[in-house]
Amino acid sequence: MYSSTVDAHIHYRHTQAEVADLNKAIIPLHDSIAAVSTGNERGNMRRILNCNYFRRRDALNMAKMLKRAANYARAHLDEYFVSMRAEVIASAENLEQALIEYWENFCRHEEASTPTR
Repeated sequence: MYSSTVDAHIHYRHTQAEVADLNKAIIPLHDSIAAVSTGNERGNMRRILNCNYFRRRDALNMAKMLKRAANYARAHLDEYFVSMRAEVIASAENLEQALIEYWENFCRHEEASTPTR
């Protein structure tokens, strides 16, 4: 009997319910996302959030980019009116919480779907 390893690329796909909270959290920080990301990164994010197929590294890059956007929003509070600053901070915290929940859910599904020996 011969045994060999198989190299494969696993593609994932979300349902609308899995990314609904993340979609809602992204909207208020659109300007911060545009400031910290490239067009390619935003395209990958749209592909994931529009429930198209993606790879794990795309999800990881999206998570890093959204974390950068939340940090950018906090670091540039001086660009907002004083009355808007509390809302920007709340939006950044909401995005981080939605991202944590998304990533935990993604890892749980990834673990369940990854073939093992």
